Amino acid sequence: MSDVFRRPERPGEAKWFLATDDDKLYLHPYPFPEVLFRGQNGRYTPCVPSIFRGLDTLSPTMSEMLVRDQVSVVLRLAKSWWFARELEERPAMKWANGEGLSVDKIALAQHYELDTGYLDLSHDFDVAAFFAICYRRGAEWQPQIDGIGIACRIELSRIPHGPLKFAQAVGLQPLPRPEQQRAWVAEVPLASDFETHPAVSWIQFRQSEAVSRHFSGAVQRRN
Repeated sequence: MSDVFRRPERPGEAKWFLATDDDKLYLHPYPFPEVLFRGQNGRYTPCVPSIFRGLDTLSPTMSEMLVRDQVSVVLRLAKSWWFARELEERPAMKWANGEGLSVDKIALAQHYELDTGYLDLSHDFDVAAFFAICYRRGAEWQPQIDGIGIACRIELSRIPHGPLKFAQAVGLQPLPRPEQQRAWVAEVPLASDFETHPAVSWIQFRQSEAVSRHFSGAVQRRN
């Protein structure tokens, strides 16, 4: 895998820069990465955000979907909006608002396992690899011992109209998980397959229990 996805120097290890836009402050990794990564412990066809998974119909517009699928999407949206509303009451969130820091509350919902229109990415290859070789069982992550994994590489220079139109850094946030995962998110339009985007390359590999146990342990100790 390393021959295909050359591991870059890790940007963003405790280095952040403050950007401004629309009178808001954004904390982004420094230096700005050239590539992002995504790991999956299985193949999903099409590769779509969690809010669209398990539906019977996928269409470019909601009105073309079956009514029961429309209801499922609206219910998932409502749960993520509820999370965003409740987040406003947390002391850390109130502090961030007072300082003028931009907080993408839906991106936070994504990283705390609610269904959204985002896909998780990372500027750290090791983090993406962890999600490609591990699976969650209850509250714990376990190494994958068989099956296939998927590793994706996203070249920001190949994304039309600039990288932040397609993917954005979550950055430092009031909740810790996004920073620990060196997190980015990609907003994928309805009925679009992430794997077919021209900026995305991916490989499929066979899981190895020995490799999974060694690598997952190393990543969890680091974080």
